[in-house]
Amino acid sequence: MTLRLEDVTYSYGSRQALRGIALRLESGEFAALIGPNGSGKSTLLRICAGVLAPRSGKVELEGTGLASMPRKSLASRIAFVPQSTALVFPYTCWEVVMMGRYPYFRGLGLQEREHAEIVERCMAETGVLELRNRRVTELSGGEAQRVHIARALAQEADHLLLDEPTSHLDVRFGLEVMELLFRLHRERGLSILVSLHDLNLASLYCGRLFVLRGGLLYGQGTPEQAITRAALADVFGVEARILEGPERRPRVELWPRRFVDAS
Repeated sequence: MTLRLEDVTYSYGSRQALRGIALRLESGEFAALIGPNGSGKSTLLRICAGVLAPRSGKVELEGTGLASMPRKSLASRIAFVPQSTALVFPYTCWEVVMMGRYPYFRGLGLQEREHAEIVERCMAETGVLELRNRRVTELSGGEAQRVHIARALAQEADHLLLDEPTSHLDVRFGLEVMELLFRLHRERGLSILVSLHDLNLASLYCGRLFVLRGGLLYGQGTPEQAITRAALADVFGVEARILEGPERRPRVELWPRRFVDAS
């Protein structure tokens, strides 16, 4: 299923957050939104997920507008993991993942046992089955993120959208989350769109990058096409060297201004 945006705009009051955005997330693609703070990444993801409606433009899944789709139908096609997943109530991890089954609770004839089997499988895939009886409020950041990814998987959607899935995680857990997403992408054939601040993680794991600057789509392409010295200077305002990383993908080495001035 292809997710397509055409000439999408969005504003918060008088401040225009997105302007004329056009992009396609193809079936089975792993892509990332990159750009500085305030460039519109989170807003764009929420529009792609149907959480926000654009002020103008089209957002379609296989030719059907998201706005015209019933909420449960949309939730069975697109799963969204927001940046802030903090829960106030002390639900168990099992209960949190079971929340992903809500699109199927009525009308499809699934029995409680079938829901439980799906939840158990999703928790096993994400490595959190042993946490099933733990309170989600007691988990580390990496554990909680995997639980919320399991909840999204339980929706059995074709598209998985995640806003900054590695934020607030240390290096190890950030890598573990990206490895998990990459494995799910390969094994399940999921279409995945993430927003990321870490350009090297985006380069390592994603086949296509969408570069945002000031609410505009600055560019898009493979990591080799999108991560260039010119783009880093124009979009992020930094000097950098582009080195060759694993699988010949670009690796960014930032140069602090004092070294640039001294060179």
